[in-house]
Amino acid sequence: MKRQILKYWDERNLRFKVLSFSPRGLPDCDLFSHVLVGENFSDETPWHQALNVFFETLEEDYFFLCFEDHFLIDNVNTELFHKAEENMRLDKSISKIRLLPKYHDHQNLEEYDENFWKAPTKAHGYVHTSLRPSLWRKDFFLKLLKNPWVINNPFEFEYKNDPLIFSETVLIPRDPYPLFPDLDAMRKGVPNELDLPRGEILEGEINMDYYKLNLKKEDIEVFNEVRKKWRDKR
Repeated sequence: MKRQILKYWDERNLRFKVLSFSPRGLPDCDLFSHVLVGENFSDETPWHQALNVFFETLEEDYFFLCFEDHFLIDNVNTELFHKAEENMRLDKSISKIRLLPKYHDHQNLEEYDENFWKAPTKAHGYVHTSLRPSLWRKDFFLKLLKNPWVINNPFEFEYKNDPLIFSETVLIPRDPYPLFPDLDAMRKGVPNELDLPRGEILEGEINMDYYKLNLKKEDIEVFNEVRKKWRDKR
């Protein structure tokens, strides 16, 4: 991830917190600081147990969340990213800003400003619960994490919260190209099949449903590395 961030996020003094279950194998670099969420926790620990304490004690009112296998494959739109951050800082009614377009309910999108739409407040809207790269208001993230149906993993975070009707404001970009152009290497614990139409990683256009990405040959190796680590653990 470090390689892709340095390549495609053209800003100085970037700093990210990495939530980890173990200090073993953590990369030592200026880009990341590591937070151990608990000595007795592991990948098998239910999400609501592993993450509650960290987010409850987080000083910041909002944060950027991205999984470690969501690799950038194109330039971050830093101008719009900062406008999104400014909206979160100035408008406390905003609970989340998704950094990728999603227009499933395009006929119900409401005006917010020249850069963002306001997503519909309805059940099964997806954008409220999706864990794809976004800016999150801490209280809203904790509300979903503490769902009484019990959140055990990222899939349940999205699936169990999706039937709820939300009153909170969530924004999505008007720009049809993502502010954070990432491709997820893993889905539901296995390699992402989206870019494997012939059982191999291919360069070229990838259809992400509401937008298209272009995977360059030079970026393929990072996905190969993830697949190799997954195969070695089996």
